[in-house]
Amino acid sequence: MAETPKVPNPPPRLTPRASAFWRDVLAVYVLDLTEMQLLREACSLLSEIDDLRAALSKVGVTVEGSTGQRRVNPAVGEIRQHRLALARVLKALDLPDTGADAARTDPRVSELARYAANQRWNKEA
Repeated sequence: MAETPKVPNPPPRLTPRASAFWRDVLAVYVLDLTEMQLLREACSLLSEIDDLRAALSKVGVTVEGSTGQRRVNPAVGEIRQHRLALARVLKALDLPDTGADAARTDPRVSELARYAANQRWNKEA
């Protein structure tokens, strides 16, 4: 009986969206060690963006400044900076744009790719 390939678990403390991104990428692509590090950074940035958005939704887009004036919540700028950093990391990761249908045309290919990635991952970990 053949063992079913398993995608490595996402790093701890990721938001659901970042965890889903982790699983989705590794379900389709076989990543080397450098690419895995970039994926970790991308997922971390996604989680931080989600956390900043949650904080922003609680406090609002404007906050009170030191002299009582209304000013833009600093989280707005942080989200913008995180988005730019995420775009850079994703560009460095350089995953081919295969489209959902093209990436999953033959499920055996994806399964074999996951198995190979996990074998390599287990050796390196």
